[in-house]
Amino acid sequence: MFGPRHERWVEELNVVLQYKESIARSGAIMTLPDATADLKDWLTDRRKFVPKQYDDWMQVICDFRASVKQTGPKLGILVESTTTQIDSLFESPWS
Repeated sequence: MFGPRHERWVEELNVVLQYKESIARSGAIMTLPDATADLKDWLTDRRKFVPKQYDDWMQVICDFRASVKQTGPKLGILVESTTTQIDSLFESPWS
């Protein structure tokens, strides 16, 4: 699924999101910085992935996708290229 070769995309996005003031939308959906941090934590976890973690991993992916969709226009323009590349690496849970 994901591995060390994908970390650079998430790391690049993490760097872009290091603003002093939040420019992401807030609300019930996780912010893009939080969703990216969560995704990074999963990617950098070197423990063996076990099947019972599948639902948790899918939730991380869904949180990331929802946060990208709900991101405001200023941040969206800045991160669109990177978030699109990250999203393209996910295996669709519906396919």
